[in-house]
Amino acid sequence: NWSDIKSVGSASGAYFERNGKKCFAYYRPGPPRYQGLAYHIHGFYCAPKGRPLDDMALMSFIRDVDLNN
Repeated sequence: NWSDIKSVGSASGAYFERNGKKCFAYYRPGPPRYQGLAYHIHGFYCAPKGRPLDDMALMSFIRDVDLNN
């Protein structure tokens, strides 16, 4: 079961459940470059089984995800 797409911090994504864990799949665009974007980040985050997952926890996680050169 997937939720509707929503914005959380600087990312867009949807909540889902997998193996009893609450998860969020997300997409975060990078800065503009030429006619598109310099990069984009996508992935998912799951809370430990039995733990809640809310927008505030996700905003902290998404803010800390960055590219490593």
